[in-house]
Amino acid sequence: MRTFAELLSLYIKQGGITDTELARAIGVSRQTIFRWREGTTSRPNNREDVLAISKKLRLTSEEKDNLLLAAGFRPEDIVPPDNEDTELQASKVRKADATDVSYADFESEEENDSENLLVRSGERKIFISRGLLFLIIFILVWIVIIVLIVMAVFNR
Repeated sequence: MRTFAELLSLYIKQGGITDTELARAIGVSRQTIFRWREGTTSRPNNREDVLAISKKLRLTSEEKDNLLLAAGFRPEDIVPPDNEDTELQASKVRKADATDVSYADFESEEENDSENLLVRSGERKIFISRGLLFLIIFILVWIVIIVLIVMAVFNR
């Protein structure tokens, strides 16, 4: 089975789009797409990102499922071929349902990206660097301290 990085690179090449175009379409940074393609970040944290990639690249349902599996998520279509008997089909569906726990484990894992935090606001995704987030919190704490001091001085 191919890795997520290999499949993504293949599908992007077939789709004939750039990393920047794909990044804009799914709401992530160009560097994130690059990291996924290079394998430095093994896979997306969110299943929705993989689905958005497959939609933008106009992947077939089989290609989409392969990409989902490579990313560690449950595929969308678990349909056995028509020529198999119904008992065999039922056993495959039961087996797929039994593997839901392992896919859920993948979905609950969080991959730490030391540079950016993803803040979701409806359909919009905003990346905030950890340093900027720390600075914002630091400033807010000092504002609260100053307000408390001013209130204490004027209440005398």
